[in-house]
Amino acid sequence: MVNFRLLRNSSSNLHLSLFSLQLHFVVIWLLCVALFVDAGKNYGKSHLPFRKSHLPFRKSHLPLQKSQLPIHEKSQLPVHEKIPLPINEKNQLPIHEKNPLPINEKSRLSLNKSPLSISLNLSPSNSNSNSNQNFSSSNFSPLTLYLNGGPGCSSMIGAFQEMGPCTSLPNGTNTTINPNSWNTVSNLLFIDQPNGAGFSYGGNYVTSSQQAASNLYEFLKEWISCFPQYASLPFHIFGESYAGRYIPILASMILCNTTDVSVLNVQTPLLSLNVGSQSPMMNLKTIGIGDGWMDPMRQYASLIDYSQQNSLLTSDVIANMSAAYPTCKSLLSTCYNTSTNQDCSNADDYCYNNVFTPFVSNLNCNIDDIKATWDSSPDEDYLNYLARPEVMSAIGVKTPYTECSNDAYMAFTETADLQVARSTMPQIAQILNAGIPTLLYFGDSDANCNWIGGLNISKSLNWKYQTNFNSATLRKFIVNNQPVGQVQSSNGLTFLKMNQAGHEVPYYQPQNSLQMFTRWINNKQM
Repeated sequence: MVNFRLLRNSSSNLHLSLFSLQLHFVVIWLLCVALFVDAGKNYGKSHLPFRKSHLPFRKSHLPLQKSQLPIHEKSQLPVHEKIPLPINEKNQLPIHEKNPLPINEKSRLSLNKSPLSISLNLSPSNSNSNSNQNFSSSNFSPLTLYLNGGPGCSSMIGAFQEMGPCTSLPNGTNTTINPNSWNTVSNLLFIDQPNGAGFSYGGNYVTSSQQAASNLYEFLKEWISCFPQYASLPFHIFGESYAGRYIPILASMILCNTTDVSVLNVQTPLLSLNVGSQSPMMNLKTIGIGDGWMDPMRQYASLIDYSQQNSLLTSDVIANMSAAYPTCKSLLSTCYNTSTNQDCSNADDYCYNNVFTPFVSNLNCNIDDIKATWDSSPDEDYLNYLARPEVMSAIGVKTPYTECSNDAYMAFTETADLQVARSTMPQIAQILNAGIPTLLYFGDSDANCNWIGGLNISKSLNWKYQTNFNSATLRKFIVNNQPVGQVQSSNGLTFLKMNQAGHEVPYYQPQNSLQMFTRWINNKQM
């Protein structure tokens, strides 16, 4: 079932619709491919019981259970062609809790063969306000899709902890406006994917980044058919962590108008985008990846360099990691040049056991924020808020919220796709060569997907302006006349390191992150 919510500057009894005073909307889509639940399959390897803080993973400390979910048999896609939308006597759009995908116990339909069911709720602060009902500013503002990582983590993390319009009060008792929300400058679209993340549900779990991006692509096609007025808006794709895998693949699919794997081969160096005769379905302008997992060969190596630079480990541990890395690199090189999952599984296992495990098991700090203790994490009061029955009812969901799905994660490991062992650098190069500006930003306190690996990736991208970028100066990033980071930029590629920020950069530096995002989507110098 797919649910979404148009959120505006408004208030309700639940305070679920608190936003900035800008006339931008936030759409929270809870994406799932409603397939038959294959509850009997046992995903995963013996040494991978939902890995503790695996490199691209976040929230992996949560104990997660597989859910038995209901099967629904009918579906209809309501099309909302005009704005304003119908408001009831309570100044709300009705919540349609039914109409899921057409599934029965004998059928397992793919997303691109199934219509989508939509639930909508809108609470204008004043039913007589044309500005609230007509969304005039929203129709001309950029649209930004935001994805969290995992694989298997909900984008509600971004919506409630990072750049969404509101955050949760202590213990989830209520919400309050986020003054640094990115919806002050852009419409925002948050999607829970792959199925199993957040409020989404389904049966056959997604097993690869390619499949996840393909499902996102098909979903966006349906979304644009439902809201064609947003097809021509400047469209930006942002995300963090494992979204460093989703975003390059999805952006290539949008530019090429296809999900054809032969056109979108991740491993083909500097493959020219085969843009078809049809215009892309969305007006893709830029992509942005925060603390992304993109290239294991460089990012495993960066664990050694980052540990040395920040005195995180003893010399003996660093020596052992350094001794193991050449074999790790060799195995990854084999993986990069083959389509055989077993080669990538071998590389992933070796690098994880001999480079990553010594690193994480000997840390005396938090891998996502070295300034913090190992057992600390961003506030998660929003979990209690989303568990409240009245909130679940208001947003039209019936399944409990799962911040990060163990089953969704393990499905990626089953195919060795946990494509942890493959690189998306070739596709980032494709996107740059197609003229799509790309922002790679990192928190300086994130050891997990750290900035050293990010800068190495940025300098190693095999694209037409690689020399220009590498010749550019790493300069100060200034906000309010104060240096808050470093930035290197040329010909559409920008690398940015944010000071005093962990894995979720907007959580740690909300004001500076908003400045970064605002300048980026407005094509201003960082």
